[in-house]
Amino acid sequence: MGIDVSQLIWDSGLSIVEVARRCGQDDAYINRLIHGKLPLTKAMALKIEAAAGIPRLAAIMMGFDPIPGPHGSDSLEAAS
Repeated sequence: MGIDVSQLIWDSGLSIVEVARRCGQDDAYINRLIHGKLPLTKAMALKIEAAAGIPRLAAIMMGFDPIPGPHGSDSLEAAS
């Protein structure tokens, strides 16, 4: 089972609605991206990461960082 990105966002004190607002996107669209129902681009993953204020969230969402915390081995930059 993968990391629940929506739970990470919730744990940070935000809602999907607030992250969507900060991204300038519809919350249903952001929700579908987060749950893998729509293809996620690197640019949008980085935008969601910035809106949520959660370090390495983009890498987690893109599947490059399976372990949240300082010891995750992969990074989104390595995928560039």
